[in-house]
Amino acid sequence: MSKFSSLSGVASSGLVYEPKATTAHRLSPRSALRGSCMGSSAIVLPRGIPAIVVACEKDKSFGGTLSGVECIFCEIARGRAPAFVVYEGERVLAILDKYPVSEGHTLVIPREHYRDLFELPEEHLAEMMRVAKLVALAQRRALGARGVRLVMNNGREAGQEVMHAHVHVIPKGVAELARRPLRPEEGERIASALRAALGV
Repeated sequence: MSKFSSLSGVASSGLVYEPKATTAHRLSPRSALRGSCMGSSAIVLPRGIPAIVVACEKDKSFGGTLSGVECIFCEIARGRAPAFVVYEGERVLAILDKYPVSEGHTLVIPREHYRDLFELPEEHLAEMMRVAKLVALAQRRALGARGVRLVMNNGREAGQEVMHAHVHVIPKGVAELARRPLRPEEGERIASALRAALGV
């Protein structure tokens, strides 16, 4: 078992989280029209850094293969998959990237499934940008980031890997992690520091 942050909003301290067995989950008719969340092309961040946000098939930390999971971000939002939660709101979550470019690399995602920027309602996009700014400020306060890069890939042609809209908040001037897997103790330390800086 690994330590992960609570999805209940209680806690800046972590808890022991045992992921449930992954099973297929039906999407609502509206979500089903948007298609599956999992893509197949590699994400490309600025300067050609290849990125894999989640391992789509064989990632044992998600309880085995993910082939039966329609959308890993939806699973995280429902509390069915583990994540290091930095921020929770009614419409939006901020979680640490499992394969960070740099220390504190965070993803801001809508709780409801929207495939990309083109499907996002204005109010969700506005909330994602508001939270991205809060996270960026927390990265400066807690981690000493000297700059922050915001990245949103929209569509497979643009390098979107997980077909659930998300914004990368990537701190610069901190330790570069080169997309290696985030260790549990490292994730808890970083998430706790960011939550404290956010006051949550």
